[in-house]
Amino acid sequence: MTFVMVAVLGIVAVLGIRTLLPDVESPPVVGFRNQVDALRRPALVAALCLTTLGLMGGFVVFTYVGPLLAQITGFGGPGVSGLLFLFGVAATFGNSLGGYGTDHFGYARLMTVILIMLSLALLGFSVLALFSGSALSVPGTLAVLALSGGARVSR
Repeated sequence: MTFVMVAVLGIVAVLGIRTLLPDVESPPVVGFRNQVDALRRPALVAALCLTTLGLMGGFVVFTYVGPLLAQITGFGGPGVSGLLFLFGVAATFGNSLGGYGTDHFGYARLMTVILIMLSLALLGFSVLALFSGSALSVPGTLAVLALSGGARVSR
């Protein structure tokens, strides 16, 4: 049933995008050779590598997020699902800020902030594991999930 609901939400999203967003002209086609030639620019390669490493560091925790959240908070399946929902809300908020941040502050400044936030979130999970089951575990987990989700901005 979960996959059916995801499919229904996907269809609603596609219809909403198709209805609400204006048609825009497609940019000119860039050939494969031109794309590979762009990799000769060291700043571009550095930006791509930094983005890739940041994404890897941020998403590696998803491999273990269910058991990690259950251990820290003592929650079962429904509680962990609720926490992941809140993480998704924070990620949506972070994505909304990402475009604005890139436009107004530039890629380098934004990536610095993003990587600091991701580092603090991963450190937060490590520290919270030490306080599993305590009164600090649930609010601390919510704060770390919000920080981690907020760091997932459009790069």
